[in-house]
Amino acid sequence: MDSEHIELESRLLRQKHRWVALVCNFLTRKTKYPDPSDPRRSAIAKALWLNLLFSPTTVAGGGLAIALITACLLFQQNQLLQSSLFPSPKFTAMVRPMIRAVSVTPTAGKLDPPDIGIEGRLVECAFAANDAGALYIATVNLKLAYIDCAGNLFRELVFEAKRETQLPVVAKSSIVPVELRFTKFGDITPSDAPPPVDEGPYRVNAAFSFSALDSSGEIWSAMLDADVIVIDGGEADTRKAALYLNGSDDALRAEFNRGVPPSLNDNG
Repeated sequence: MDSEHIELESRLLRQKHRWVALVCNFLTRKTKYPDPSDPRRSAIAKALWLNLLFSPTTVAGGGLAIALITACLLFQQNQLLQSSLFPSPKFTAMVRPMIRAVSVTPTAGKLDPPDIGIEGRLVECAFAANDAGALYIATVNLKLAYIDCAGNLFRELVFEAKRETQLPVVAKSSIVPVELRFTKFGDITPSDAPPPVDEGPYRVNAAFSFSALDSSGEIWSAMLDADVIVIDGGEADTRKAALYLNGSDDALRAEFNRGVPPSLNDNG
């Protein structure tokens, strides 16, 4: 084959622009043109690089891909910046382990077991909010579950913070303490609950339920529970006996989550 024909074919191969033909020519160039110095092999390689990899369509598509990746990275950086400057709301409820007795008369101080006299006591709570907002504490409820030494539930009572108790509004970056008094508003003992086993001690589990509203009117809730320990100072059957919530550190803590708290009337 004369050199003019080879040169003409090289020019034609160099001008190929359809990607199927470019790829096929590149993959079969060594078979078709075994001579490494054949100009047609060089023309096929140049056509692939210049007409496919650096074609206007490829450049435009690559630029679009880079723009999209850049936009995604900027969005993620913006989200991280917002989360660091304006963190999502985080609210906490805390209950002090020691439940204090209020002043009682001698006649009112006597208790009939297994009553622990929660209505004659003060429960110290505290509520905290981070920088993201404020929280209005709407209700605080308490359920006491009495369990005998055999593990059987034999009494279940529900209490609520008394109406005269001033529930707080927790401002930004603050911790607000409050002393709560509870009054009984329900006995939800299951109808088929067995009588308590007389032998051995019983235990009482206290489950607190908190509901609140944030500044936008959204409902938040938190729950925590702990066993109640009666500290017997010789007066375990009176309201003067100390009560302690079996928790960790110096306070029991629960974080608020969005949504209505489960009902304390639900047994189980």
